[in-house]
Amino acid sequence: MKNSQLNAFRKETIFPINLDEKSAVSIDLFENDGRKIFSVIKHQYLSTGEQKVKISGNQLHSGKYTAKIKIENSKGEFIEIMEVIVN
Repeated sequence: MKNSQLNAFRKETIFPINLDEKSAVSIDLFENDGRKIFSVIKHQYLSTGEQKVKISGNQLHSGKYTAKIKIENSKGEFIEIMEVIVN
């Protein structure tokens, strides 16, 4: 698990995901108190290579959030945590 990347945005942001093989990807967004707000994508299969998943700032109030990116493939399950700030 990787932690503490920071992603600040106003209108939209992109979650860059680099995959070694076709993988099931989920991205969930959480409030600071740990409450899940929504899934950006849920168990969506993405192709090998660099993928870009967009999210609009219009969906969120200004503040700090946590994104949990989960990647599942033949090599296992990988989780990355990213801080997201909406201005």
